[in-house]
Amino acid sequence: MSFMRRDQSVGYTRIPLLSGNDESDSEEELFEAGKQRNIKNHDKVSKVQHELNGAINVMRSNINKALNRGEKLEDLETKSEMFEMSAFQFKSTSTKLSNRLWWNNMKMKMLLAGIIFIGFIVLIVCIIVKNKK
Repeated sequence: MSFMRRDQSVGYTRIPLLSGNDESDSEEELFEAGKQRNIKNHDKVSKVQHELNGAINVMRSNINKALNRGEKLEDLETKSEMFEMSAFQFKSTSTKLSNRLWWNNMKMKMLLAGIIFIGFIVLIVCIIVKNKK
């Protein structure tokens, strides 16, 4: 028994599967050789399966991380919207407070100016009354 194997430089060549002598190969030898090939193939398959499972686990981990990142981004978006509303409210409140304080300051200045004006008028009236006598 033989099969074809590809040689890298030449092409395909015939190589014997077992001993190369078809008549001397017993059933036990054929069975053992088949078992050996099955074990080697099983090892290769299990190795590939193990690598595939590892890749699947990595992909699951990446998907979970992406989902968590998406949730965190949504949380950040919600918080930024709240901060934006708070900033707008703070700006409008601070503008109202600034205007109110400006008016209170103006009222105090006008009150002080009125008191000084009334004081001058009283002083002038007192001087005029004193000079008429």
